[in-house]
Amino acid sequence: MALTQFTSGATLSAADLNAIVDMIQGAAGSTDAFFFRSSTGNDFIIRLADAAGARKFSIQDSAGVEVASIDSDGVLTVASTVFTNLTVPTSATPTQTVEGRIVWDSDDDVLTAGTGTATKRIGLLRGAGSAASATSELMYDTTAQVLQVWDGSASRIISGGWEHIDTQVLAATAASVSFPTFNSAYRQFRLTMDQLHTLALIPQLRFNNDATATYDRKVSADSAASAATAGDDKIDLSATTATFLRAFYVVYIAKPTTGAQALVHWTGSYGTAANTQTSVQGSANYRSATALLDRIDILASTSTFAADSRFVLEGNRTPN
Repeated sequence: MALTQFTSGATLSAADLNAIVDMIQGAAGSTDAFFFRSSTGNDFIIRLADAAGARKFSIQDSAGVEVASIDSDGVLTVASTVFTNLTVPTSATPTQTVEGRIVWDSDDDVLTAGTGTATKRIGLLRGAGSAASATSELMYDTTAQVLQVWDGSASRIISGGWEHIDTQVLAATAASVSFPTFNSAYRQFRLTMDQLHTLALIPQLRFNNDATATYDRKVSADSAASAATAGDDKIDLSATTATFLRAFYVVYIAKPTTGAQALVHWTGSYGTAANTQTSVQGSANYRSATALLDRIDILASTSTFAADSRFVLEGNRTPN
């Protein structure tokens, strides 16, 4: 129902007064809208009885249940909230202790929340920098692409073990297979090779596209001793050239720092058309200490790998 507009000399009836009362305190079954409006150029002010958060402006539903409030300290509480835009307070050194109060730490780029007695960081994962710290307990190192955690005194890499770098399956015969320009943050590698071919060859390795005489190796077949070879331009993975239908090798490579040699160890086996099998094992080192590994090539000596040969490279970023 609408309030009566009075004119000069009109009489105010009981019904008119009751209409005002109903609009203010709410009459049973009333569906009339009620609003306050400030005059042009003025704010609408509600003044509460204290300035320390003890009193609040409360909004209730028709059952008398509070659905939202704002206290005299400016803290807004709502039962269900959907914000299209929300801006939280910002401070370079947040110190809020009120439980649940959120402030953005503009210095460390992290959210903080009050616990009732202290200020605690939330959302600790950061995407910049090279190490975790006391002010950033969990860090994503964008250079090495690893997670680092602060243990109270130092930053520690969280190792996930072997990570898949690449898999190559040949669609046609090829004289070589290359894993080029991968992240040099890897310190250890595992290369798995399932080779198919019918031509005589020796599978060989080369690092960083370096064909200088900086590779030393020693290979044995079926546990037979083999003489060491020093100063080669690649690493032979078998002792002699063999014609076989299939070969399987697992190669481990470690290059911890730029000042250290790369150490290599492998085991493998190959089978011939005559159903004979030969086991192979060997070790080698790559003497170049100028760079970390960021490329590995597998060569088929003077022959080719057959189609469907599979090569899988994995890496571990954890330093030795």
